Amino acid sequence: MSNDATRANAQAMPTTRRTALALTGAGLAAALSGFAAYAAMPSTIAAKIRAHAAACRAEEDATDELERLEAANPIPPAKVRYAYLLCGRDDEGNDIREPLYANTEEAIDRGLEPERRVAHLFGPRDGARIEAKKERLVAELREARAARRAALDACGITAACENVERLSDIAYEARRAVIEHQFTSMGELRQAVRYIAELRGEAAEYEIYTLACAFAGVEV
Repeated sequence: MSNDATRANAQAMPTTRRTALALTGAGLAAALSGFAAYAAMPSTIAAKIRAHAAACRAEEDATDELERLEAANPIPPAKVRYAYLLCGRDDEGNDIREPLYANTEEAIDRGLEPERRVAHLFGPRDGARIEAKKERLVAELREARAARRAALDACGITAACENVERLSDIAYEARRAVIEHQFTSMGELRQAVRYIAELRGEAAEYEIYTLACAFAGVEV
């Protein structure tokens, strides 16, 4: 994400998809249902509220499209099998084995550590065999990742994801503009508090507190 570092420091701004703006479905619906009331308001804060509401709608639409594409194009994560786990034996005495997978190069290295420790007991030749296995698995994982990226690009998921991130950034900045507005009257403050309260979500209470402190000249 382009704003990970910024958002990590913003207490009231979660960043995951669908919760990037701390909106519940009901909260967004309630906020937008009252949108007409803000549309007629000429004040600067009303314009910022309208901008945020529009940004929320655009992000919601983009997220719906991304989820539609993901449902229509199930692309499994890139991973490689590095070993089997012996779970027991069936009634006929055959081994029951569960494949073990790694989806990062670090996980491959960790997964091979038991083999590496055993190989160490038998000299450098076995150690070299384990390292060769690691190199082969890393190459396979990189190929799998490249294939997955190509598949995501081809079906439009990559572009849709980037669009959601872009619109999420816009909505984040629009909401911050509401919270950081320089209030000049109680009327403006009431508009902002009413709107944030309608949005609800886990950030709303803190944001309302921030609004009140800002108007009162109290540093949060």
